[in-house]
Amino acid sequence: MTTTYQRQDDIESGSDARPRRAPAVALAVGAVLCASALAMHLRGGVDDVAFVRRVAASPDAWLAGHVFMGVGGILLLLGLTAVPRLVRGRGRRVVGVGVTLAGVGAASSALGDVAHGALAYVLVGEVEAEQSLHIQERLFTQPLLAAVSMPALLLPLGMVVLGAGLLYSRAVPRPASVLVLVAPIAVQLGYMMTALPMPLMVLPLIAGVGWLALLVASAPQAAR
Repeated sequence: MTTTYQRQDDIESGSDARPRRAPAVALAVGAVLCASALAMHLRGGVDDVAFVRRVAASPDAWLAGHVFMGVGGILLLLGLTAVPRLVRGRGRRVVGVGVTLAGVGAASSALGDVAHGALAYVLVGEVEAEQSLHIQERLFTQPLLAAVSMPALLLPLGMVVLGAGLLYSRAVPRPASVLVLVAPIAVQLGYMMTALPMPLMVLPLIAGVGWLALLVASAPQAAR
């Protein structure tokens, strides 16, 4: 006869096996938001003043892209914390380093992007493009703000390290590791070579991180 204690043990055991849906959703949604923001962001090819004028021509899209990047960065930070649990032994330390770098970069990018996007947005129509550029440069070169925003460069570096660690660990399918590894490289190429369509260059980010999200979702929780 099944006792109350046995039933309770079964319930707790089933609870331990529940998929990691929250980090998986955070990873997937974060990747889509960041990719959308990157695809929406204006690219170079003009001088700084002309760039500010281009921002002024579509301020709502500018702000939306930076908000997407801010929210997406935080979601990536939350979701990436579950990725090291996919790896046991080989490559685990490298994956941990990659997650740490990418997490710090994602948090910094989220803060910096929202601040930059909001500032440029509120200056539209209030001052001339030259003055807007001067204000933005003065603000974001302040030591405190520079210290907060500069670590954003760790996000692409962390994703490369993470992809390399996953590839070395063999804990996830090789195509998933390669997509994570090349995602930041593809984004950088998209910004450097404006002839490349940016929506195409962000696809490795969506595919690679989305694949990781599926793997995280299917991984059982560790026993308590």
